[in-house]
Amino acid sequence: SRYLEELQEQEFTEKPKPESAAKLMKTVETLTQKNKKLEEENAKFMTKIEALRRNFEGLSNSSKNEKDDYLRLKRQNEQYDKELNALRVNNEELARREEIYREEIEKLFEEK
Repeated sequence: SRYLEELQEQEFTEKPKPESAAKLMKTVETLTQKNKKLEEENAKFMTKIEALRRNFEGLSNSSKNEKDDYLRLKRQNEQYDKELNALRVNNEELARREEIYREEIEKLFEEK
């Protein structure tokens, strides 16, 4: 999906440049919200994947239609697994960045 492509295109290499505690707090809040959104997406994909897996178990391979359905669902499941993995990677990166920003905020408060 386009959302996942945009997430994958993002570069996470920039180092935070603290200008103010307020700006960093806002950044942490934004990252926290993104994290929550990604966790919700993860849950949706897990639900879809579980439904697909249940469908696999229920399929008999006796008819061509059922075989075609099975193969279609299997491909769809593989795609969901890829998308879920991309979401997990981005979620981990956002959590890492959030921790960096939190540390920067703590340093700013210690300096005052």
